[in-house]
Amino acid sequence: KDIKELSLVVTLRNQEMKELKILLEQEMPYGPNAAYRVAPFESYAGAAYDDRHIVVYDPRVDGLITILDAQGNQLVAIRHPFEKIPVTTEDKEREKKAFMDSLANNPYMKQNQEKIEYVFPDEYPPFIYAVPDRERILVRTYKTESEHMEYLCFHISGKYLGVIRQPKKQVGDLYQGYFYRLEENEETEMYELHRWPVAEPQL
Repeated sequence: KDIKELSLVVTLRNQEMKELKILLEQEMPYGPNAAYRVAPFESYAGAAYDDRHIVVYDPRVDGLITILDAQGNQLVAIRHPFEKIPVTTEDKEREKKAFMDSLANNPYMKQNQEKIEYVFPDEYPPFIYAVPDRERILVRTYKTESEHMEYLCFHISGKYLGVIRQPKKQVGDLYQGYFYRLEENEETEMYELHRWPVAEPQL
């Protein structure tokens, strides 16, 4: 199907941009037909950081989350028994419809939609991403209620602290205990920076 693998590499570098350490490496599909491979729930490794810690995560490897110090030295590895959530027929149909709706302004893809290959796992990946938040790690899961998003919360030592259910309208970029998001004020036609505290974890 002419889909090849391209290596995605994330490295730690010093101020002179000298490579100090490879944090993660992952094969990514590419090629002429890669655009036709639609995998809504495919998980990817990633990394996030603040001024003290680096978090490297890989949902493909038993939900592995590794916490490093700012120099890239491993402090702890987290392997949490994440809840297994099956991908239902309704989930698949919803994602297919959403993808087809997104092709409204892409006539080429629409004309060649018979080439589209949908790839769905039997279960959702254990989580989407992980980010450091001062002395805590927030892990975004696929569980979503009508008005809330779910994060699992861990102490930087690896101890599980509980579940955070954050209102959907109060989610944005995370920084030092708050979510931030730019929103347009339709009356003033100006953008405003909104801030909401991260909800407390519940066991």
